[in-house]
Amino acid sequence: MVWVAGVDGCRAGWFAVLREVECGKTVHAGPLRQISQVLALPQKPRIVARDIPIGLSDHAERGGRECDRVTRKLLGKRGCCVFSPPVGAALTRSDN
Repeated sequence: MVWVAGVDGCRAGWFAVLREVECGKTVHAGPLRQISQVLALPQKPRIVARDIPIGLSDHAERGGRECDRVTRKLLGKRGCCVFSPPVGAALTRSDN
């Protein structure tokens, strides 16, 4: 059996949803205090996919990237769970 884990941060640490690739069985685990505990779960996931943004904007836009705005709208009242990543320049700027 090949298990894949999707993880996301929460106030208590991490929450994981595991899915077995072939049969589609799903297991929920969490909260876990450390992300390393995901690898120690009985299912021994081969892949751990962490909730991180893909792609950074070149410039700031009100409400974040278009994909963030559309996702918030689709989620309705849970849209507040979608965060916008920083613009790319913020990751390379020095402290000076």
